[in-house]
Amino acid sequence: MDLETTVVVPERNKLIVDTYLEYVKDKSTVIFCTSVDHADKIAELLRNNGVKAESVSGKTENSKRKQILKDYENKKIKVLCACDLLNEGWDSPITEVLFMARPTMSKTIYMQQLGRGMRIHEGKEFLMVFDFVDNANMFNCPYSLHRILNISEYVPGGMVLGTKHGISWDKDMFKHGDKPAVLIDYPIHATDYEIIDLFNWQEKADKMYSQLELTHHVSAQGETIGKYIREGKIKADLEVPISENKTLYYFERERVKEFCKEFGWTEITPTNRKRLFMDFCKKMTMSYSYKPVFLISLISTMNEKGEAGLNDVAYAFSEYYKDRKEQGLPAEKKKCIFTEGNYTLKDVEKLILSNPFKRFEDMGYMHHSKYLGILQIDKSIMKHFNDNDMSDLLTYCSEALDRYWK
Repeated sequence: MDLETTVVVPERNKLIVDTYLEYVKDKSTVIFCTSVDHADKIAELLRNNGVKAESVSGKTENSKRKQILKDYENKKIKVLCACDLLNEGWDSPITEVLFMARPTMSKTIYMQQLGRGMRIHEGKEFLMVFDFVDNANMFNCPYSLHRILNISEYVPGGMVLGTKHGISWDKDMFKHGDKPAVLIDYPIHATDYEIIDLFNWQEKADKMYSQLELTHHVSAQGETIGKYIREGKIKADLEVPISENKTLYYFERERVKEFCKEFGWTEITPTNRKRLFMDFCKKMTMSYSYKPVFLISLISTMNEKGEAGLNDVAYAFSEYYKDRKEQGLPAEKKKCIFTEGNYTLKDVEKLILSNPFKRFEDMGYMHHSKYLGILQIDKSIMKHFNDNDMSDLLTYCSEALDRYWK
């Protein structure tokens, strides 16, 4: 769904206009909009409510644009509804209020917009910023002043930047249910004091293991860890709901040893990863013949760094099943693309990435560079790999296939 379809809706436009009318009417304001049409609609709504407002964009005729900006500077126009044009290269010292009505995931764009109101002007003591964050989630949210400044606590009408004494006084006034002096002329409903988490969870998460990263550090498979989380056997240190049906889980790194001790897992480290990888391949359990065929295909096409093109691996992989059919043997025991036929190399690539490669990836034994189309055995494994190890791997694959087809 494109941005304009998402945010240019009557209810949202009305909220923007109502906010101006209720809180900052008659103050010089710039509203950053998501499109030319959005800017036009907001300006029209404001004019319908008796506010002198104009829209301005790169599509506005040059002479008209200059006149609009001049009228704004002379306070003949109270509100500028802008699309892109005023992001940079334009400053207006008289601007007292900014409306961030264009959601953006770009820190650069947000900072450029913020800078339009940061000029000092006689009689201008501060800049008021209204962020319209919309229905964002904690994983994918637009920038706001609080996110830019890494401030996790939000207080309606509270000071964001100022002297240490000023901010301390501001907070103290709110706690006592009073309105700071700076807001005397602003009818912000500051009595409804509330602390809101403004999505600064990323900084905490950076120092933790995600659920997937946890899988890379213990000998348990991803399905097991997911099951234990759902059953409450494993409690995350940070939970981030990103939609109605999906939550991200993060764990303090030192808890890896705790989980290993509690559930009998082995901690995977760079020093033991090769041994655990070899053990994993030796004990290969299979619902299909895919794992050993994949390993053979990878080994036959990879370079000395353990890297191979996904398309090369897929071709070698598909040749195994093609050869079986040509020999009059069943391609597989169960229904799959090789028994059905009429598949493409892309179908084989998708199959490999979903199963069996995912098993190796979940354990941190292999990686996939999506944009380069490269599969790679982890560097900590390849660092200690030798010809004997390669021979052993091929033997394990052969033995696994023998077991499977018996």
